[in-house]
Parts: sequence; structure tokens; C-alpha cells
Amino acid sequence: MTRPVSANKSTKPNGVSDPIPEALPETGNLDKVRDILFGQQSREMERRLERMDERLRADLHGLQRDGDERQGVLEAFVRQELQALKDRLASESEARLELAERTARAAEAERSELERKLSALQDRHAAAMAEAREALLEQGKRFTAELKALREQLQATLEREVSALKRDKLDRSLLARGLADVALLVGGDGDERA
Repeated sequence: MTRPVSANKSTKPNGVSDPIPEALPETGNLDKVRDILFGQQSREMERRLERMDERLRADLHGLQRDGDERQGVLEAFVRQELQALKDRLASESEARLELAERTARAAEAERSELERKLSALQDRHAAAMAEAREALLEQGKRFTAELKALREQLQATLEREVSALKRDKLDRSLLARGLADVALLVGGDGDERA
């Protein structure tokens, strides 16, 4: 871009400007000159900056709105997932509690059944022991009676045998005396013969 040469400046024939500056124009004039030279571009630039600023604000507002919407959707999703997780945990906890209660009831029923069976087994054992003691007592009584009968029988047999032996002994002594008498008699006859 070429600058218009001020009419106040003196130029030398060779085109070199005068080293002595002329008086500076007034400040208001300078603004007018600037406005003439760069005004169009400056206004265009300002319009562009304003449009860009509006577009950035609109984009920022849109992004903010979009972010808010996404954040809301995300928060709703997280709340929904947390509620679903809470519901699932509650149902699992309830199911586990119910399972524990069922297990406890089953264990209690099993314990009661085992106690009943144990009691019945103890009753049967006690009855069997009582029967065994009764049988042993009866067998002991029978054994005692048989032993007593056998002792009495042995005693009677022994007494019979002793009586028989005494009788036999008596008869033998009688027989021996008789034989001795006979021997004397026989021996005395021999003396007479001699």
C-alpha cells in the first residue's frame, strides 16, 4: 500500500526527504488519517471479530448446553445403574437371607430328627440292655438252680456211694472175720490131725 505524500513535506530533486521534520499534524487529524487509511480494514476486522466472538459464544453456549445435556444423561444413567445395582444387591441379600433361613430351618429339622433318632436309639439300647440283664438274671437263676440241683444230685450220689462203701466195708470186715474164723477153724483142725 502506498502512502500519499504530504503536501507539507519538501522533497529534493533526487527524491530524498528533508531531514528536518515538519510540525506533526494534530491528533484529531491523525485519527482521521488512520480512519481513512485503515478504517475500512479496521471495521471489517471488528465485524469479523464480533462475528467470531458471537460464533464462539454460540459454540461455547452450544457446547455448554451439550455438556449439560450429556452430564444430565450421564447422571441419569449413573442413578439408574446405581438403583439397579441397589435393587440387585437388595434382592441378592434377600435371597441369601431366605437361603440362610431355609438352611437354618433345614438344619434345625435335621437336628430335631437326629435327636429323635438318638432318643429312639437310646430307648432301644436301654430296652436291649434291660432285656440282656433280664436274660442274664434268668440265665444266672437257671444256672444257680442247675448248679444247686447238680450239687444235690452229686451229694446224694456221694452219700449213696459212701453208704455203699461203708456197707461194703462192713461186709468185707465181716467177711474177713468170717474168713479168719474159718482159717482158725481150719488151722485148728490141722493141729488136731497132726
